[in-house]
Amino acid sequence: MSFRLTSIILFLFIFLIGCSTNINENKKTDNGKYPELEIEGGTLQHLGRFESGQTIKKSISIKNISDVPLVFDERIDTSCSCLSSSLSSYKVASGESISLEVAIEVPQVIADNAVVMVKLRLIKPTRKYVVLLLEYATLLKWSIEPKEIIMTGYAGDQFVKKFYFLQKSEKSAIVDSVQFNGFNFVAQNPKKINDGVWEINFAGNFPEEPDRHIGEIKVTSGDKTEQINILCYVRPRLTSIPSKVYVYLPTNKSDQQLKIVRTICVLANQQFSIESVKMQKTGPETTDVKWNLSEQLNDNAQNDENAQYITVEINQTIDITKRHTLEIKIKTQDSTKLLSIPIIFVYE
Repeated sequence: MSFRLTSIILFLFIFLIGCSTNINENKKTDNGKYPELEIEGGTLQHLGRFESGQTIKKSISIKNISDVPLVFDERIDTSCSCLSSSLSSYKVASGESISLEVAIEVPQVIADNAVVMVKLRLIKPTRKYVVLLLEYATLLKWSIEPKEIIMTGYAGDQFVKKFYFLQKSEKSAIVDSVQFNGFNFVAQNPKKINDGVWEINFAGNFPEEPDRHIGEIKVTSGDKTEQINILCYVRPRLTSIPSKVYVYLPTNKSDQQLKIVRTICVLANQQFSIESVKMQKTGPETTDVKWNLSEQLNDNAQNDENAQYITVEINQTIDITKRHTLEIKIKTQDSTKLLSIPIIFVYE
């Protein structure tokens, strides 16, 4: 055998041994150990179940079971901003142990198996990563949804409402009381529909004063209480959108020939028909106004079943120094009512 062939065979033998050593050096054994290290609890650790907002703190012992000192890089990588970690020492002698301190801020997310990762860098005597996986389950604190209910109605009208809320907590949590403040409501006790879903029925009268009213429902489970806010928008029994008609003028000349076209939504707490539309200026004098029913929708009316839309056209000479209003006469089943809408002249 030639010297050249012998040299090639010897080189390949040494190369294969070197590759085998590197592979074994980075491979974890079945019990979760690295060849140089003994990690308390292994490289996959199950931490248990925790409520959102809690901080999980864990100290993990890492022992050097090699014959030489080990040195870790001071930089530690983590897979989540919710996780912080540090080593008690970055150098560990043969046979000695250091501790890895981890802290996890449990997020506001339900998860049966959340997993975060800590990656250490071993830099001496060899370079490699040491990876630990930390698994835990999360549970939201006791809470209910929605946090807010919006109601719209007419002053003094009766209402009967039903709404559902979702209770996010362990299945053992039970809703045991409901409290109403701010309104003349009568409520039944919550009825459980299925796991986490509850139904509440309540009835009462809208406040007499047209305005924005605020109430609340307090739901109690054990020693914890949460609040559902009620926002109640109460309309007058007869109203319009817009409540005023603005007309923008180039000059403040008293008598002006104007053409005004507006679409107005008329709202009432019962069915009605529109009898007439007139314009009234200061004093008893009125003039008829051209108008017709319109199909145009107005988002602010919230698709009220009693809403009617009219398009009004005024085309005449108007003394803008006088006070003017639109007078819309409507007829209900039991009475006739007059809705007054001020016309406001604005100089540009």
